[in-house]
Amino acid sequence: MIIDSHQHFWRLETGFYDWIPPADAVLRRDFGVADLAPELRALGIGGTVLVQAANTEEELPELAALAAASGFVLGIVGPLEVDRADVAARIATMAALPLVVGFRPPFTPLFDTGGSLTENAETALAAIEHHGLAFDCLAVGPALGLIPTLAQRFESVPFVVDHGGNPNLSEGMVSVEWRKSMEAIARQPNAVCKLSGLLTRVPPGSGTSLLAEHVSILLQLFGPSRLLWGSDWPVLTKAGSYSTWLDLSRALLSHLSGDETAAVFGGNAARIYKLGGRDGVAI
Repeated sequence: MIIDSHQHFWRLETGFYDWIPPADAVLRRDFGVADLAPELRALGIGGTVLVQAANTEEELPELAALAAASGFVLGIVGPLEVDRADVAARIATMAALPLVVGFRPPFTPLFDTGGSLTENAETALAAIEHHGLAFDCLAVGPALGLIPTLAQRFESVPFVVDHGGNPNLSEGMVSVEWRKSMEAIARQPNAVCKLSGLLTRVPPGSGTSLLAEHVSILLQLFGPSRLLWGSDWPVLTKAGSYSTWLDLSRALLSHLSGDETAAVFGGNAARIYKLGGRDGVAI
């Protein structure tokens, strides 16, 4: 079964999504279950992981309701306000909700100016570890270098690097700094990486050869057992259609064996996010 490990929903009237520019004609509208369901049916996608798109925990009830109504959302990576009081208690409450499989808080505020985890972040990660949840990392540039320390400190937490570590494809070459950071992350056995959010980083008209090179590097570093395919829908629609990204991904990974392909396109997401339940039984 194909599982999309990274998709979003939002309703603008909630006021949660002020990161979307008013002039963005593609993303400045609502995206919900009825928009995505036909795409999934047409392409044979069996389920998705719904990821937060707002940095307030008030988004979680909205996501939970949409997930329950969807029939295809298998897990939710929720928002988390690490700096608020009683973070461990709030994580316990949210972890008890159906389908919550992890959290994705803003990344750099987890650390103080010296690069050490804040007290609240330490408490939050310990709680995430206690509840058997995953931790998605939306990190860019130098912040990627902080992920190995987290993975070493919390060895039973799956640290999921979103969007291939957000390489800057507009540079026209593989960044030495990005590659070094991803090499360090890949050395941590509890770190995994999503093949998502990459098509939107390709400069218009530049082709896909540099994207292919980055995907090849990620495959070399993480192997097919630690890569998760995802769409980053609806942000994806700024660069292409759902089917375009799925077809391109299949082409870029066409040399994998059948079992390896099945792992990248679904099995790894089921295992890492424990989509069959926190007893570790995959769907």
